[in-house]
Amino acid sequence: MTKPIIALDFPNASSATEFLSQFENESLYVKVGMELYYQAGASLLSYLLYCTLV
Repeated sequence: MTKPIIALDFPNASSATEFLSQFENESLYVKVGMELYYQAGASLLSYLLYCTLV
């Protein structure tokens, strides 16, 4: 079965991370929305990568 891609189309990083907390022990594919990336920057991508490695 193919995993869905979850779009992180949130206005800020705290909203996105709060949403992602529902999926703590699951492996996900995510797409960071343009508004979120412009607001949070590369630090959000680093955080998401860190969460997958821990």
